Formats: sequence, C-alpha cells, structure tokens
Amino acid sequence: MQQDRGHTPGKWELINVAFSIVMDALVVKYCGWKGLGYLFLSLWFGYSLHPGAAHFIQEHYTFDDGQETYSYYGVLNIPFMNIGYHNEHHDFQKIPWSKLPLLRQLATESYDTLAYHTSWLKVHWRFITQPCMGPQSRVVRDYKTFKQGRSLIRRIRAYNETEEK
Repeated sequence: MQQDRGHTPGKWELINVAFSIVMDALVVKYCGWKGLGYLFLSLWFGYSLHPGAAHFIQEHYTFDDGQETYSYYGVLNIPFMNIGYHNEHHDFQKIPWSKLPLLRQLATESYDTLAYHTSWLKVHWRFITQPCMGPQSRVVRDYKTFKQGRSLIRRIRAYNETEEK
C-alpha cells in the first residue's frame, strides 16, 4: 500500500528552501563552517533536549486516549509567552497570547475537564521512559482529511458572514 505523501511543494515553499540555502551560504562565507555548525547545534539542542522543546510533544501527542491536544499550565508559560495554553489558542485563535490565562479563568467549565500538563520536564520524561509513547503517539491527519477540514472551515466562515449581514 502506497503512503499518501501530501502535496507538491508550492512556489513559496520552494522560495523558502532557496532562501535558507542562500542564508546558510552567507553564514559560511562570513562566519566559516564553525558559524554554521553553531547554528545547527543551537537548532538541535533547542528542539531536542531543552525543556521548552517539550511543548512540541505536549501539544499533539496523545497521553490520554480520547484527547488529541493538551495545554501546559506552569511557570514556563511566562518566559515562553503562554505557548502552553494550546487548547485555548486553538479554540480562540484571535485572542492575543497575553490574554490566554484570562480566557482560561473565564471559561473554567470548558477547560477543567481536559487533561493538561504542569511540567515540561515530566512530559520529556514520560515520552522517553514510557513504552507506549513515541512517534506513533502523535496525532496526524492525512492530507485528504486536512483538506476536508479546511473546506469545512471556509463554509463555516461564509455562513457566519451571511448571518452578520
């Protein structure tokens, strides 16, 4: 069975790849290979071992069956601009990051029943040590389902616009 690979890269994605290659070449020209190595190592450690990188796992890996996304309520939300308020952000995308804690306070009946995390270090620990956790635990939709969802959102927006008139 052949896996659906998604879509063909578009113009802006190709421009992004070209721009990245040009910028990497400029870093090598002006800073040498050590400069490029520094950037790659920063990226590697920033997206792997750093406690803040646990938000990638916290957001969309299924720790409890029946719930696809999770929020984090801990002190690291302060320096990370409330990135842990993931469910709230998805429910109300136009609310600025600075108001997400207030949103949670106002809508406790909606969020108190959901599972959440209080420590990104515990998220890392559980991801590494629990045999049931791994890449297979990530919620991923195939491209066809994604397109159906986007189509539904467009129809809802169009309906809301006609209701406002």
